[in-house]
Amino acid sequence: MLPGPGSGPSSLRDVRDARDVHASRPSSATARRDYETWNPKSVLTSEYANVVRSVLPGNQQLDLDGDVQHEAIHYDVDRRRNADPYAASSEQRAAGLGKPDNLLPERDKDISSERVRLEAERVQARFASSVNPSTEVTLRFDFLNSRDTRVAMLSVYAATFAGFIVLVVQFINIMTKDNSTRRFHHNTTFICNIAIGTVCLSLIIAIFVIHVFRLLKACRQHKVWSHARKRVTILFMVEAAVQGINLVCYIIPNVYLLHNPSHFYSVVVNWCGWVRWTCWNTLFMLFLVHAYGGRMLEVKPKPKALMEGPWRKFWPCLLPWVAMQVVMSSSWLHTVGYGSSGALDADSQEDDFGRGIYFDNCEPDLLTRATIDVTVGIAFVYFAATCTFLLQKLNKHRKLSYRLIQVGTVFTRLQLRLRIEVMLFFGLCLVLLWLVRLGSCASYEFVALGIMPMQIVMTANAFVWSFICMPYTPHDDAAAKRIWDSEFAWTEADKPIKLAARALTVPKGSSLNQEPMFCFQTMMAMWYWSCLVYDYQRVKIERKRSKRASPEQLGAGKAPATAQKTVLDLAFAMNMYDLTGSELFCEVKRDTRCLMGWSDSTVVLAFRGTASMTNALSDLQAWRVAHPPARGHNWLFSRPLVHLGFLRSWLAGAFNDKVVNRTMEVVNSRKPASGKLQILITGHSLGGAFATLAAYDICKQLQGSSQQDVEVRCYIFGAPRTGNHAFAADYNRVVPDTWSIINDQDVVTRGGKFVVLYKRPGKRVIVNNEGRMMVSPSSMEASIQQSIGGQKADHHLLTSYHQAVMSVILAQFTPKGFIDGMEGIVRLVEGHEALQRTLRKHMGMHLDEMRHLCQLGPDAREDRGLPGAHPPARGFYKIRSRDEAQKEPACNCNHCGNPFWWLLRPASHDNDMNDLHHDSIESEVTSTATEDQ
Repeated sequence: MLPGPGSGPSSLRDVRDARDVHASRPSSATARRDYETWNPKSVLTSEYANVVRSVLPGNQQLDLDGDVQHEAIHYDVDRRRNADPYAASSEQRAAGLGKPDNLLPERDKDISSERVRLEAERVQARFASSVNPSTEVTLRFDFLNSRDTRVAMLSVYAATFAGFIVLVVQFINIMTKDNSTRRFHHNTTFICNIAIGTVCLSLIIAIFVIHVFRLLKACRQHKVWSHARKRVTILFMVEAAVQGINLVCYIIPNVYLLHNPSHFYSVVVNWCGWVRWTCWNTLFMLFLVHAYGGRMLEVKPKPKALMEGPWRKFWPCLLPWVAMQVVMSSSWLHTVGYGSSGALDADSQEDDFGRGIYFDNCEPDLLTRATIDVTVGIAFVYFAATCTFLLQKLNKHRKLSYRLIQVGTVFTRLQLRLRIEVMLFFGLCLVLLWLVRLGSCASYEFVALGIMPMQIVMTANAFVWSFICMPYTPHDDAAAKRIWDSEFAWTEADKPIKLAARALTVPKGSSLNQEPMFCFQTMMAMWYWSCLVYDYQRVKIERKRSKRASPEQLGAGKAPATAQKTVLDLAFAMNMYDLTGSELFCEVKRDTRCLMGWSDSTVVLAFRGTASMTNALSDLQAWRVAHPPARGHNWLFSRPLVHLGFLRSWLAGAFNDKVVNRTMEVVNSRKPASGKLQILITGHSLGGAFATLAAYDICKQLQGSSQQDVEVRCYIFGAPRTGNHAFAADYNRVVPDTWSIINDQDVVTRGGKFVVLYKRPGKRVIVNNEGRMMVSPSSMEASIQQSIGGQKADHHLLTSYHQAVMSVILAQFTPKGFIDGMEGIVRLVEGHEALQRTLRKHMGMHLDEMRHLCQLGPDAREDRGLPGAHPPARGFYKIRSRDEAQKEPACNCNHCGNPFWWLLRPASHDNDMNDLHHDSIESEVTSTATEDQ
């Protein structure tokens, strides 16, 4: 049994103040509780204090003398197993019942060479089904790294922002400046158009030349082209070429008018205008071709995308192109004929300008107006058809396994986002620059000369698409990295097998072998601890109130006799990893909590998130300070900076010192033959930020100690970004095994970036209630997954995270599941009667049916599923009111009320219920913390 807070190394006793108060309570048969108030002043705290005081804005003083209240619970292992109603007997263990053994890491179990071989073959099959860079032509999009992604997306966003600024300036010019033909004599507009057009044309020519060079290089290497990749490359080359012609015809009339400003209605200007609008029409048709190519052709042996079929299948895309071209050509012929009739020809216009005669407006005739209206209508038909086809393609992808359509889904989402941006911006330009003041000469000037804002945005889009879709030769291990980055282990027992299989399939000496691997089972266990730390303090308060209630109140049933408001229980949480002791750290002033459990092989740290107004105020202190100890240089952007509110709460009252020192005590006091120790750190929301800071500090302490067999892993849920890019880079070097679980459009995880001020450390795992789970997605994948409509606050709830995880379990028995998903879930469920009961009751999933489905072949699985299985109801994890709990009929089942997190109570429609979410926990926890502790 490990030493309690009152014993241990002398270094910890030395830091206690002489005024510490020790109050002990009578020991029970299974546990001993010590209540202490600490006020330490350690070397670690002093180091942080000196640095933080020097970097706080306005010379603010950080209070490091707050009270950290502490509770320790030490379990006797043998007695706990005898008293624990959820501990299994030897007979139960032999039958596979009782405590979930799969939740325990099987470090001593020999890795089956057969399973390693099968796993390696499965991954090799993924290699075979994906593109092979050594024999096939690959595109840059297939292996787009984070740097290229940032360059591409920032280029598009910067061009859109620049185009919007130009659009606003031109709109203000239309509304406020001279709107007669006198403005045609000013050269400012011509010079700006020529400068912008030259820059854009240079970019298009450069990317087109590079694209052609890469294409010829791929042909000389005699690699095989896939039909779809070849067609996509050709289409984007054509798109860049068309935009180049568009820019040439944008520059020519401006150069011509710069030398002949009176020839605004000349044939040169009209001809260039017709060619430009033909280019716009062709570009919109190419948009539609890309979207239409995602439709499926019903051919044998299996359907294939229309993009792989013959060109004649794309004939519907020509219909709007022909219609718009006929309308524009009619308008152009009318304009040329109107000018040649002598009313507004170039010679008479030049004579009028020479005599100082100017027109007050440039009102178009009725036919020209009708032509413009029809053209705008056809353009919107283009836009609607393109968006419809892309959305239909995405809907089909939602029914398939993400790994099978990973590249296609990301490509389609990127198309949808960028195409919508171009189309909406084009419509905005037409409205502001032409339709608002239709008879204005300023409107005529900006539109007739080429719509500068639209040229900027379209050039950026053509450049980016040509860049990411040109032929590309990746590094030797790029294909292996792309596949293994998304691989993960369903159970702790699967993880060493996965790692051994990875070592067999990647090149020797590859850095990929040093990468961490995500574990689904560990994530679920850490989710349980993240929920438990929210409710654990509230349970203790209710117990104390029950003890203070009078006998009359207890007899009348008015006292809060029901202590627990959730089914979560510390004893079961500790039983997951055979933990022998538990401690709760509470910093009262900043209302910070940490629940710790430990054994000789495992330490678990769970930090509570925002649960009070004090925590919310810490969240709002978003300015950055240097992470102690200060390092790097501000002017080189190499100094790690972190969120001030998070750092102050972590340091307040030496809270960090208590947690780190106690963890090091457990590490140093292990038995010599204990083997490897794993430290699991978790938290939700604000607790995730604390977990990040704690993981960094603990790893730094371990680096300075002699402990070499300690593994630190961090699993955080809905955590905000803690620091800047320098801090994230430093953190990733120190704590590489960090996983940030994000629920779809969680507002906390999706926001808070402040452009480039904050950066998320570690790797991401994105889940949603459709059963999708993306492990370590690329920057492009993560960016494209963000909803255009914005983030959602309810996705930050712990119940939403729970629903998403349960949906992932269900999705494995549908076509959306992973290749090894069924077998992984069955291994996870077997031996867990509580989990079996929950899946059967709340989701209609039966273990026998799951096993039977696993035994079928891949083709048979596609046509079958789990009969009666359904997604979990939203909110069935909500806590029922106390009156409903008292009215619940008694049940003799040993697993009813089991605190295991899967065994959840039925959904309730009580409007007064509180969700298990940090914002709904009573504020009285904070106000009564000092008294209660």
